[in-house]
Amino acid sequence: MESTGAVGACLDHPERSGTPCSRCGTFRCGACLAEGVCPLCLGSSQSARRPQSEDAVGFGRRAGGRLIDLLVGQAAGIAGGVMSAIVLAILEATGVARAGWAQRFEHGFGFSFLSGTTASLLGMALSTWVGGASAGKLVLGMRVVRDTGERAGFFSGLVRELAYFIDALFFGLVAKSLMDGSPLQQRLGDQWAKTVVVHARTIPTGVAASMGVVVLGVGLGLFVQAMVLAAFFVVAAA
Repeated sequence: MESTGAVGACLDHPERSGTPCSRCGTFRCGACLAEGVCPLCLGSSQSARRPQSEDAVGFGRRAGGRLIDLLVGQAAGIAGGVMSAIVLAILEATGVARAGWAQRFEHGFGFSFLSGTTASLLGMALSTWVGGASAGKLVLGMRVVRDTGERAGFFSGLVRELAYFIDALFFGLVAKSLMDGSPLQQRLGDQWAKTVVVHARTIPTGVAASMGVVVLGVGLGLFVQAMVLAAFFVVAAA
């Protein structure tokens, strides 16, 4: 809510005149307002502020974060393969799966693309929702937030990752061209999801997830990636 220039009695100091809080509209005197915002709004989830151009992270750092994500994703894929082999060996021993599953298991590009894409989409969206960061963003001090400054949700993370397949075309030139023309360095996925990648240090304390939550989010995301891949392998080979 924008201030209209109206004047009224301060909610906390009735003897003083005040102007509306830019967020909730309650009248506050000059002593109660901080940059036009009242104490209640500053202390609530509304303390989020819109990211500015100086908060946004550029292409080079984000490309480095994505490279880390790809390497960590490979590790998750190996973990998924190991888990699926253990599960299939148990199923074979108990008679649930037919013997010789290792010889029957064949997968081509279609299987690899579908399983890897599904695992990555779900894992990255989950880590974005929980802590605002993937493994690469955690290492390089970046976070994903809404363009309003609030935490990004699961759906936002999912949309960002879906659009990545377009952004990554021509070795990332599609993303770079869009980011170069955006004050907030938004690639296509950010524009669709209404998100911004910012330096972690710029997020207000009331909005930023704790380091423990960020690490938990990254761990959960990788675990989900491994489990989804394992499920694909088991279904394909059983």
